[in-house]
Amino acid sequence: MKRRINLWLCLTGAITLVLTAALTLGVYYQLFLNQVFYDLKTDGIILAESYELLDQPSELVRYKSSGFRITVIAPDGSVEYDTNADADGMDNHSNRPEVEQAEQTGEGTAVRHSDTIHRDVYYFAQRLEDGSVLRVAREAGNIFSVFISALPFLIGLAAVILLACFLLANRLTKRIVRPIDAMAADMDAIEENTVYEELIPFARTIHKQSQLIRSQLEHLEEEQEKIQALTSNMSEGFLLLDMERHILSVNRSAAQLLAVPDGDYIGQNLLVFSRNPDLQACVDCALEQGHGSAEVTVEGRCLQIIVSIVQAQGKNIGLICLVLDVTEKSALEQMRREFTANVSHELKTPLTSISGFAELIENGMVKSADVKNFAAKIHAESTRLLTLIGDIIMLSELDEAPDRSRFERIDLCPLIRRCVERLEPAAERAGVQLSFEGTPQTVCADESQLEELVYNLCDNAIRYNRLGGSVRVMLGAEDGATVLTVKDTGIGIPMESQSRIFERFYRVDKSRSKETGGTGLGLAIVKHIAEQHHAKISLHSVVDVGTEISVAFPPEHSI
Repeated sequence: MKRRINLWLCLTGAITLVLTAALTLGVYYQLFLNQVFYDLKTDGIILAESYELLDQPSELVRYKSSGFRITVIAPDGSVEYDTNADADGMDNHSNRPEVEQAEQTGEGTAVRHSDTIHRDVYYFAQRLEDGSVLRVAREAGNIFSVFISALPFLIGLAAVILLACFLLANRLTKRIVRPIDAMAADMDAIEENTVYEELIPFARTIHKQSQLIRSQLEHLEEEQEKIQALTSNMSEGFLLLDMERHILSVNRSAAQLLAVPDGDYIGQNLLVFSRNPDLQACVDCALEQGHGSAEVTVEGRCLQIIVSIVQAQGKNIGLICLVLDVTEKSALEQMRREFTANVSHELKTPLTSISGFAELIENGMVKSADVKNFAAKIHAESTRLLTLIGDIIMLSELDEAPDRSRFERIDLCPLIRRCVERLEPAAERAGVQLSFEGTPQTVCADESQLEELVYNLCDNAIRYNRLGGSVRVMLGAEDGATVLTVKDTGIGIPMESQSRIFERFYRVDKSRSKETGGTGLGLAIVKHIAEQHHAKISLHSVVDVGTEISVAFPPEHSI
């Protein structure tokens, strides 16, 4: 605004200067022309009167030094005398304008430009009494020569005037704009700061618009902060891209999941953020088909990438990308597949044996003496099958939310003694010494589930023990928690298997498990029961030395 005001004021001053100079020059030239003709006429009249007194025209040469060119023209137009040229060699002058005017009116004037001397020549002609004409001529500059001679002065004057105009315009502009700047500096008091009455309605409108814009900006900032807080604290990775793959927004989770170093990636191309080919392929697919997804593995984590086109009014304006950590989901799915396969295998094995033995008996291919033996095998396989089905059903029940109504105060000592008594025959057959020691401890728990937990731990310790080994069941308190420990002197668990020992159907020694009749679900059941009671399981095992498993019930479950 200031620049435009300065420009217009300076331009106005320049135009005014040019017009004034042109007008002054024109008036000056006209006055100059009038003065030249006046002087020429006065001198011509005086010379005409003097010529009447001269004996010879050649005597007019004395006036040549006055700067005049004097010519005497006869009534027929021939030149009788010229102070500057030979009269005999000159053309007839009867058709010259000033001569024709003098013959008609007694006086005549004319102006002609000389290409030879590049100056204007002014003529005055006076008719004499004998009918001849005396013409006086004088050279003078034209309007252009006058302008050129005055040009240095005009340029200097123009420079001074333009400088003055610039300084005045700059000062005047600041004076005009200063109140407007004060209005703009304090929008809340814009009406009070308004100096120009003409701007008061405008100031009121601006004040209202300023308040509205401020309110909208505050609302937008709040919404942006909410969105930023939501995306920043999402556990899922979030990226927002434009159609040229430039990053508009990205949260920390996306960088962490994709193993990208921290940095400012806003405005950068997606390739600068991550060169993962699966991510790029998903974006390519979304650009072509509107949606793309893939599962990738980054630093041991299984990630699901989902990319979709964002549309507004039917036009594609960007892409939204979600990066989900599905490691646990993938592991659960893998476990589900393995469990299904294991269940099918574990059920099929005893059923195949039962079917085979029964078929042999049905077809009479078994001797009478062996029927009892085959029946015992069918009974054993049936028992194993029933046990397996029972364990599977229990695991299915344990997958559900616990029924807290079944929790009650239980003294663990009698419960453990019952389990030990039930397992003593099995321990004797295996050649293992089973013992229990401990102090009375009361917990809030589901009695049937807790009995299953103790039974499975002891049964597992007996099955995987060695001849002459021992199983010690201990019960006590530690830091307010009730701790149940089952320690054996069995074959032990290799370090690489200790993290998987509580998985369903996982066996360290499959051949030994088959011999002992285990289902492979005992420790999985123990883990699920412990989780439902918020108990913590700890395992310590050394190969060929033994295994110690402890279950610590938290204080809130210990009474």
